[in-house]
Amino acid sequence: MTTIRTRTYLEDSVASNPELAPVAEKVMDIRSLFFDHLDSLPAPFARIVKEHYIERVVRAESRQMLGEYAAFLLGDVLRIPDESIVRRIAVPWLVVYEYSLMIDDIVDGKSLLSAERVLASQILYDDFVCIWREWFSEHPGLWQAFRTYHAEANSAALVELTANVECHPAANATGGGWERHIIMGRKAALVKFCASALVTLYEGRGLASAEEAGIDKLCAGIQLLDDLGDCVEDYEEGRFSYPVRLAFEWSERQLGDRWFKDQRLSGDAVLGVVILSGVVGQIAELAHNFLEIGRAHV
Repeated sequence: MTTIRTRTYLEDSVASNPELAPVAEKVMDIRSLFFDHLDSLPAPFARIVKEHYIERVVRAESRQMLGEYAAFLLGDVLRIPDESIVRRIAVPWLVVYEYSLMIDDIVDGKSLLSAERVLASQILYDDFVCIWREWFSEHPGLWQAFRTYHAEANSAALVELTANVECHPAANATGGGWERHIIMGRKAALVKFCASALVTLYEGRGLASAEEAGIDKLCAGIQLLDDLGDCVEDYEEGRFSYPVRLAFEWSERQLGDRWFKDQRLSGDAVLGVVILSGVVGQIAELAHNFLEIGRAHV
């Protein structure tokens, strides 16, 4: 039943994103294997994790969760011709990815029954360590890579929580908000662990610094687009994301007052301010620059 439901959601998302269709069937198969693997978790945690994963798929609506595609897309970007290596880590990677999704929702306050999911995330983390233990033993650098990238992801989430990074209205891909966007992109730093696992198993090495920097920029571009897509939902839940803050600063400069910042607006009103401010085009251009630069460096 679960396999049928998740397959339907994936097919719906592929229909609106045909450029990923060549990889979608592979992802569909891996997702089914991942759900089979979850049945090995102690009850009731298998159910809790499955329900959360389906919730995230449904919440994504017609958009792919690119983390599901990470092993296959990174295998292509890193020019790894042996797909057996990609498939070998695909399910273990989804365990790491789902763990990061659960933590992300708990931190954002989006997780229902969060106490249950905190416990489930711990079970999932333990499962991840067990699955990867043999590879960590054989390749100690891979364990160190996980610890480094895990710390980066958590640090980025902490920065976002405490709002210690100011938004820069003049941000662009050559300065201004560059460091800020890289920091926010590092919420997806565990993607670098996926890449590191691929090159470790294929070539017996870790990621080169240029590859790390390239993936950082790819993640920054994707995070910008994600923030733009979620900005109204985030605002309605009490979080001022980068696009909304940028739009409100524009309104303050143009209108000479802080009315937008001092009022509680409807979602439609916030969307209107974001559109009128030109922030949509600005962020789309900035994200495009990050993606192009990132792709050139990996």
